[in-house]
Amino acid sequence: GGLMGLAVGFGLAQLLNVAVPALPVRTPLGYAALAVVASALSGLVAGVLPALRAARLDPVEALRAE
Repeated sequence: GGLMGLAVGFGLAQLLNVAVPALPVRTPLGYAALAVVASALSGLVAGVLPALRAARLDPVEALRAE
């Protein structure tokens, strides 16, 4: 998801650069890398924390609650 967002952002920046040549549009590589790292970390946190919580449950009790 982060890489797709980055690709869309780069594409829109290039499109804006073509549409309005007088407007200086740049996407610093450091910011792009930071955005990918932030999206990866948030994805890991959103996936790992619920999985850890679920792993601590007793399987029989978890199924009974469903």
